[in-house]
Amino acid sequence: SQLSITLFFSYFYISSSFLTVRVPHKSKQAAIVCLSETPENQNFATASEKFNARWNVMFERLKEYKEEHGNCLVPRRYEEDPQLGQWVSDQRRVATVDDKMKHERRDKLNSIGFVWSVREPYRTPILDKRWNDKFERLVQYKQKHGDCLVPKNYEKDPSLGRWV
Repeated sequence: SQLSITLFFSYFYISSSFLTVRVPHKSKQAAIVCLSETPENQNFATASEKFNARWNVMFERLKEYKEEHGNCLVPRRYEEDPQLGQWVSDQRRVATVDDKMKHERRDKLNSIGFVWSVREPYRTPILDKRWNDKFERLVQYKQKHGDCLVPKNYEKDPSLGRWV
């Protein structure tokens, strides 16, 4: 017989008879894991299955980022979700190394407007407008405070503090 467990975490791994779960702060994903009660089947998740499960979870987090920000340009050192920033950077790197990325993954990323190269200034009218809006808010801040030292956690405009 099998024991089915539903987990609401971002990723997991199975080691001997233990199920280890790591929970990032904003994860909304669910994974269903079936563990057999027989010891010989407890390590059913191969390294490849674990990697694919984690890739799919990160892809879902990227889709959430795009829904919130309107693009897939996650900063490499994204403070709100450092794992996502690193993962996005890794996808760009893997895709350029002898085209080792699976076509299925490349297609999934392309389907949500993933940007493969950010070495050239990636400019669109939307990004230019956002940058100009932030810059204008910074100019207003300087007029009021006499400097551009916006606190990171600036209560009146938190996104300006993060942008600066």
